Amino acid sequence: MKNVSFLCGLLSVVLLFSSCTEDETVNRLKLGYYLVFGTYYGECAENCVNIYYLRPGEQHLSVASEPQYPDYKANGFPYGLHFVTLSQQQYKLTKDLINQVPENLLIETALVIGEPDATDQGGVYVEINHRNMMHKYYIDTNKDAIPAYLHDFVDEILNTVAALREDES
Repeated sequence: MKNVSFLCGLLSVVLLFSSCTEDETVNRLKLGYYLVFGTYYGECAENCVNIYYLRPGEQHLSVASEPQYPDYKANGFPYGLHFVTLSQQQYKLTKDLINQVPENLLIETALVIGEPDATDQGGVYVEINHRNMMHKYYIDTNKDAIPAYLHDFVDEILNTVAALREDES
């Protein structure tokens, strides 16, 4: 009878933990997720590429010190190895952005979504560590060229970058 009670208790604990679904927000923070995000424009005079590195688990935001226009055909990165830490005030502008990454994006297989900056409309760069796998995307800002699930997220990135740029001035 002791063994049955023990097995029932063990089974209850296993079921409890396997059926628990923590809030995705908490999971993303606990699992060390990071988000690199930003905008890029090929035809502009200055500040054409703005790339930020958000590590919400560490309450950290930094900006690429030497951003470069992305070469998605070569699967390159639009930033170098140097980032400059930004203020906690700037971090607070971005801290919830990682929780707004659409789940559909995490299973997206296309590297390029739409035709970013093809007609000088610019593009959005997104790189996320999800379950210890890096996913990166070059996304069009033209809503007619991207899936509906990305519309709000692209708007949020554009607004966040604009707010960060304004705060930097």
